[in-house]
Amino acid sequence: MFPRQHIIARKIPSFDAFEDERNWEAIEKTGRKKLVISGLWTSMCFTFSAIHAVNMGLEVYGLMDATGDSTPDAYKYGIKRMLQVGIVPVTLEALVSEWMHDWANPKAGELIKEVYSRYGYMLGLS
Repeated sequence: MFPRQHIIARKIPSFDAFEDERNWEAIEKTGRKKLVISGLWTSMCFTFSAIHAVNMGLEVYGLMDATGDSTPDAYKYGIKRMLQVGIVPVTLEALVSEWMHDWANPKAGELIKEVYSRYGYMLGLS
């Protein structure tokens, strides 16, 4: 999806991706103050990395429909923990729609094809 993006193989076996300073440096290098994040395990990797980013001063948006966990409770309480520290929950469809703003956006057709349709959202099924 991001062919020019450098992949960082973590050297630190932590649940928090940002404990590996190369990952944190990659975030800082962007100069941005908002972060959209998700992770494989909601209650661990996603939560710990998102909390780290909040503690470092970023405004964090958690992509809640791009994650999962070993049990429904682990998922639920991982999200509750993130909400406690101010992480804003968001879904892929809502996020892309907010960025697109409306159907007059010149990239609307591409977004329908590459996001909505690809990930099964009802908007892309027509």
